[in-house]
Amino acid sequence: MNTRNQVLNNRYSGLSHLLSTLPWQVRIVPPLVLMLVAPALANIILHGLTA
Repeated sequence: MNTRNQVLNNRYSGLSHLLSTLPWQVRIVPPLVLMLVAPALANIILHGLTA
């Protein structure tokens, strides 16, 4: 059980290291995409409910 946690920790630390090496432009893209897509999705859902 302990080794499994260590493997997960290693995986996450590797992931966070990868993220920290990425430029800020890359890190800022997903939230922007979400902000743009969320209203459109909400509209589609609302129109689907009212239709």
